[in-house]
Amino acid sequence: MSSLIAVLAIVLVGLLYGFFIAIICGQRISERHYHVLAKKELTKEYVVEDRERLTKDVPVLDPNHVTELRMLGLY
Repeated sequence: MSSLIAVLAIVLVGLLYGFFIAIICGQRISERHYHVLAKKELTKEYVVEDRERLTKDVPVLDPNHVTELRMLGLY
């Protein structure tokens, strides 16, 4: 009877550990997914211009976009 309780305890600890690891992996996947989506969204908003034909009328970036670019390490 005591060996059955020990086995059940080990199984329970293993299940809890597996659940904990699954939560951590899920959080990391969602963080990466969010950053990929944020980068895609930012690249859609700006048009790449030819550097040789670049004029002095370069538009100023929106401060919110600059903040997002800095958070992503792209500015």
